[in-house]
Amino acid sequence: MTIPFFIATFFSIFSLINPLSALPVFISLTQNHETKWVNLQIKKTCLYILIICLISFFIGTFFLGRAYPRALFFLLINIVLFSNFFNHPTFGFSAAAGDF
Repeated sequence: MTIPFFIATFFSIFSLINPLSALPVFISLTQNHETKWVNLQIKKTCLYILIICLISFFIGTFFLGRAYPRALFFLLINIVLFSNFFNHPTFGFSAAAGDF
């Protein structure tokens, strides 16, 4: 592994997790709690983030490393169609709320 790859990966993960904006929210939500409880929440959060990053890594490696461009293409098309369905004014959440 080269140093430029490590630096690029570090900054990519850093921007994905975005600790600079998450820290003030965490501090404001935990200011009235005990230190022991706050430390437990920090450990749980780090574990959950690690699990999510590892799962994302292995799923991405599976789709991109196994040369399944067709499956990846259809997955991306479905994501785009699904996201547009809920943003459409006559479908999705607006239709479920009864706002026609």
